[in-house]
Amino acid sequence: MNSTFKPGCESLTFGATEGQSRRCYSHIEDWCYEHDPETGRRTEIVKPFILDRPLKAHTRWKIGSLVEIVAGSENAVSGPHPAKAHADEIDLMDEPVWNQSRGLAVTNPATGPLPRFMSRFNGMIPPQDIVTSTRNSTTGLMQGLLDEIADDVKNGDIPQFSLRTWCIWECIAEVPNCQNAPRDQRESRLKELGRDPTELCQCHRVAKGYHPDGTRRLLKHECGEIGKASPGHEYKGFRARGWKPYIDLTQTFKRNTPGTWTLQHLCRTGRNENSYVEGWSLNLYGIRSYEPHPLYGPIYQGIDWGAENPASVLWFQYLTSEVPAIDFEYQPIFLQPGIYVLFKEIYVSGLAAGAIAKRVVKFENEYREKYGARWTVKGRFADPQGKGDRITFANNGLKTSWPVKTRNKERMITTVQNLVSDDRFAVDVDASPSFCMEVEQWQKNPRTNKEVDKHNHAMSAWRYGISNAEIIEGRNQARGNSGMQRQRDDGEKKKMMRGRRTILPGEDRVNYGGIASTGETQVPINSQFSLSR
Repeated sequence: MNSTFKPGCESLTFGATEGQSRRCYSHIEDWCYEHDPETGRRTEIVKPFILDRPLKAHTRWKIGSLVEIVAGSENAVSGPHPAKAHADEIDLMDEPVWNQSRGLAVTNPATGPLPRFMSRFNGMIPPQDIVTSTRNSTTGLMQGLLDEIADDVKNGDIPQFSLRTWCIWECIAEVPNCQNAPRDQRESRLKELGRDPTELCQCHRVAKGYHPDGTRRLLKHECGEIGKASPGHEYKGFRARGWKPYIDLTQTFKRNTPGTWTLQHLCRTGRNENSYVEGWSLNLYGIRSYEPHPLYGPIYQGIDWGAENPASVLWFQYLTSEVPAIDFEYQPIFLQPGIYVLFKEIYVSGLAAGAIAKRVVKFENEYREKYGARWTVKGRFADPQGKGDRITFANNGLKTSWPVKTRNKERMITTVQNLVSDDRFAVDVDASPSFCMEVEQWQKNPRTNKEVDKHNHAMSAWRYGISNAEIIEGRNQARGNSGMQRQRDDGEKKKMMRGRRTILPGEDRVNYGGIASTGETQVPINSQFSLSR
């Protein structure tokens, strides 16, 4: 719109990742071409106001306007000076890139008559910064901007940005059969649409996770029940007038953990001071399709026994070298030495220790078939109170130990909290869904200051395994080399998590063929991880 109606307006969009920039270009490119009015398919005819065909480097308008799309790097945002600078998904962006981009937008002279509402600018196009982003954590760049805007408004100051916020309920299409809506309104609306007036949605059957009191989280609750939701927040589905179909709502609710749903899709803060891991975010700590090769480092196990309650078995790998991986957004990254990676879980109720042990043996035999006899578990750490269960495990060749000198729960909780805050933990979100669910709702009772003893079995296995593994590996061995870092094609390493060490461009770290030699890892890796000086 700026380019079309403001002659000479130069704009630049930069994303947090190269993939985001590519997707942005594909949208611009598609928009620049005429579409068949009957089929909607894109033709090869460029719209009459576009100059030539759009390029990845830039798209030009006949009136002198220009749009550039670049990847988010310090070099890319250092040179241009457009009137409009658009930063996309800044919560995934390096802070140095964000800071460098603050000097982008400057006034541009118009190359033709501007709209009448711009007459006061005397033929100049004023600078404007635009930021679009979800909020992936309560400690990221986006939260910082939100806090700054709130403070300015509170103090009567002029904020840096005008804030526009929307959530998933504003994007969802009308749900005329919403069971939370008043019956008379629902039936009247369904009749108006020519549908069965007795029809009801099925949001009471869409469940994901648990509330702090132990009851199941239902989409019905999120939509807002009359008498239970605050005024103005009842039957949101019935009042929705967006474009996404109902199936999109249900799938989004099912795919996301409670904290991610609240933070990213409801645009509200989903955590409080009673949360044990307040800064948790799948975008920061989640990875995908992790391969636990034995040369990457020793493997440990944490076990919480169960009966009527679920039992939880977690496998971790302590990294002793730099390891390639895929982050939560499917981008290639490198995990640094000193990180613990949770790559597999068993989470099941109603099974005796013997049946669980056989399942553990089965999984580990599959790993040995894939990686060879060197794939072993260095240490298994189970709740020492389950003596009979530990004996059963030992009879199946799964001997457990307990190097920690105490079972002090608070001390163990502090250990895992420090791992997260020091960026020394990652989890394969697809292989450990129950862990990801529990960590976001792991809380203490504000009245007793004690752990809420519900839906915390993976948390128990987590602290048993990590606290004991830390005794063996040493807490301080690799803390200076923590954090996730992404490798870009230009050789720069982008800090993906809030690690304590940044690898600088040009640092002498090189890949030879298919071997990642940086961390002395001798494991063949995919060509997408190939580095250059």
